[in-house]
Amino acid sequence: STGEYCGTGYGITITVSTPSSGVTVKYSETDAGPWQDNPITFKDVCTDKPIYFQIEAEGYKTVTDSRLVTIVPRSVTFSSASANKKYDGLPLISDLVTVGGEGFASGDLFEFDVTGAITDVGRTKNSFTYSPARGTLAENYNITIDEGILEVSKRLVTLTSANASKKFDGTPLVERTVSVSGDGWAQGENASYSVSGTQTSVGSSLNDFTYTLTNGAKEENYLITKVEGKLTVTEGDIVYTAED
Repeated sequence: STGEYCGTGYGITITVSTPSSGVTVKYSETDAGPWQDNPITFKDVCTDKPIYFQIEAEGYKTVTDSRLVTIVPRSVTFSSASANKKYDGLPLISDLVTVGGEGFASGDLFEFDVTGAITDVGRTKNSFTYSPARGTLAENYNITIDEGILEVSKRLVTLTSANASKKFDGTPLVERTVSVSGDGWAQGENASYSVSGTQTSVGSSLNDFTYTLTNGAKEENYLITKVEGKLTVTEGDIVYTAED
């Protein structure tokens, strides 16, 4: 007989048509015995494994014969989860593993150790290992591994230098404020700013600035947009008095 591993035994069935009574059937795993009354079954995966049987009845020639048993592996798929998030400075992990295909035979169990993790922007496989537990035999299964993907995307940050304006007074117009919007910095990370924009004469110019990432922040984990404000100096008012 041939069957797929199911956690219970496979054996053979002997049906005697003649004589109709007084028949004794015994079983063995070898042609030399020992013989037993209870049928023999095999549970684990095997190929062409023989079960011998002996049929006896008074007045009849004893028959010794055999049949082969083949048990093929059960097909299962182990799939680790996929997950994604924006960069936040913390590892992205997902320790869920699902079992697909034909699933486990009753009473069988596998344990999983998920090792996939990613912190910085990028993609990686959600790797894991497995091991049989509770007496389960791995060879009873045809196992397919499907590793999920862990993906961390860039954090979107907009840095904006302030606008400012005044009437001409002969002194430089400066405004050192830089605001952070969008997703902001990940917890514990930051940047320092050097604002160089200045406007003294009547007119306008961009409030130029540069930034330097601090506290372990990495440029590759962010998509940073700079927006430079405008410094505007308008014509001043002439204050005067006139006498006749």
